[in-house]
This record gives sequence, structure tokens and C-alpha cells, in this order.
Amino acid sequence: MNTRTPPQIVRQAIFSFRGVRYSSTNAIPDSSSINYQPPKSTTQEEPTNSESLKPGQKIYVFYHLQKKNVVYSFTRALNNAHALSQISFNGKKTVPAALRKDLWHPLATLTFPSSPEIGRSVFQKLREYRRRHEQEWDPEDFVKKDDQGNPIPYKKQLRQLGDQKANSIADIAAVLRRLSSSFAEEAGEEEAKGKIGLIGEGTGAKVEVKWSDIYDNAFAEKWSENVKHSVLEPYNNNRDPETRGNSRKQQQEQKRASEASIRAEKKRARRAKYSDVKTRSGIHATKYKALPREEKMEIREKVRLGRERKKEPEYIKKRAKILEKKEAREMREKMKKLNVEDGLDVL
Repeated sequence: MNTRTPPQIVRQAIFSFRGVRYSSTNAIPDSSSINYQPPKSTTQEEPTNSESLKPGQKIYVFYHLQKKNVVYSFTRALNNAHALSQISFNGKKTVPAALRKDLWHPLATLTFPSSPEIGRSVFQKLREYRRRHEQEWDPEDFVKKDDQGNPIPYKKQLRQLGDQKANSIADIAAVLRRLSSSFAEEAGEEEAKGKIGLIGEGTGAKVEVKWSDIYDNAFAEKWSENVKHSVLEPYNNNRDPETRGNSRKQQQEQKRASEASIRAEKKRARRAKYSDVKTRSGIHATKYKALPREEKMEIREKVRLGRERKKEPEYIKKRAKILEKKEAREMREKMKKLNVEDGLDVL
């Protein structure tokens, strides 16, 4: 029975969906052959502010979606000049004129919480190994014919030289293995004696590797015990429309909730201020306490009538106001007549 591993299924789906013309020629790792088990996700406190990270404390690994070129960086955003300088010229159009953000994706991140100097040394060794993979190869080992014996086109041969995804993952495992404290015991005498100038070799420095695809670490044959694997969280500027839409909805909901809480707080403050300074009748609290009991009863009755009046329909309120104005007008006219009859000046 022909069974496929999850990486093989995902790989075939990506190429069929995106219509990539030239896929990678490297063999897909078989997780069953190396007794591979997906590691559990680990949480580790990291500085959230990018400015607080020292150069070498975190290494970002990017790869080209079609050509499988690999680039290392100390920053989350790729620099055009620095990234292009890492790509070897193997022939015409093997080095692009500029980076395309839709084709370069994050492969993994390496975090060195103990010492940034170790991270800078690892960064140097990874770049050296990748350059040697691209330039120091045996022509006899280079595949020029496919399984059926047909010659491979020249452009596809150049793509084989640039495809360094599997080699880079194996290099990461090999370099980080030298940092483990048990490297001298596990490695042979010749390998243990031959140092490569790596800072922190054999110190047992802890390293956390976060993968965009957790199954990519199966390209390496073995990982040391000082390495912890976890899943890489998507960036905030991810171009996935679903992720981008969810983040916008969450931001809008948070904004509405914060505005509602601010309005409620202002309303509570206004009520507290009103209750502390004035009573329902509009008289200052200190003056209200100094009034005699009869006046207090009158004020309470006035407040009670005002509350009952508020419960009446609007047309009754308007009618009551009209009647009050009419009565006031009639009263003023009567007063004018009385003043004229008495010979008083009318104001």
C-alpha cells in the first residue's frame, strides 16, 4: 500500500495550487525512516519590542517559495541589498534584481536567550555552509538526467544549485549540535577535535527554533537535546486575507469595547458629581441641610410632583405648559389693569 506522509501531501497541494513550474529536486524526508515525532510546542518569554533584541539574539531564516533559495537575517523584515548579496550567481537570472515579498516566506527563527555572541557566530557559520553548498559541489554528483534518463534542462540545473532549503535545515541542526554539552561524547574523536571556530561550542547553550511548518525539521537527520522546537506565530502583517480580516475585526471589537467603557466611566463620574454637590431639587446639599423641616417637605413634594410629571405622556406635558403660560398671561393683564386704575406706572 502506497502511503504518503503529511509533508508530501502538503507539498503536492502547494505546487498544484500555485502552479509552480519547477519544483525542488531534493528528496522529501520520510518521517517514519528516522522515527520522527512532531515536538510539542514550548512557550518561552521573549522581548516583545524588536528594539530590545540585540543583534544575534534572534536569527530569521527566509526561503524563496519557488526557487527554494535561503537567506539569513537579524531583522524580521528583509533588507533588499543584504539579502541579494547572500544569493550566489550560478548563471543567468539566478539572482533577481529585487526581492518580491509575495515569494519570500519565513522558514524558521532561531532564538539565543543566553548570549547574542553565540547567535552571531552561528549566523556566520550558517552563511559559510550555505555558500559552500552552492559553490563547492562535485560535477559527478550533480544530477543532469532524470529517472527516465532524459537530460534535465539547463535552467532546471541552475535551480538545483539554488535549492538550499534542505541543506540549510541540515546545517542548522549540525551547527546547533556542536553547542550541546554532550557533543564530545556523541561525536567521534576526529569530529570532536576538529573545531570550526564556533563560539560557545560544548557549553550546552539553549536554543529555541520556531518553524513556519513544523515538519520541515525532518530534513535534518538528528537534533540535539539543547534545541527546543515550536511553531512560528504568524506576523501581524500577514497577507492572508482570512487572518488579516480576523485581526481587523478583533481590533474593531477592542476599540468599541474601550469606547463603551470610557463612556460608562464618564457617566458614572457625572452621576457621582451630581449626587455629591446637588440634590434632586437643584439646591446645594449644604444649603438643603440648613433649611427648616417645613421647607424640606415642600422641596420633597415638589420633587415628587416633578417625577410624576415626567411619567406623563408628552402631549399632557405640552398642554400643561400651554395652560401655565395662558394663566401667567391673564395674571399679567389683570395686574396691568389694577395698576392703571390705581394710577401706577406699568413696568
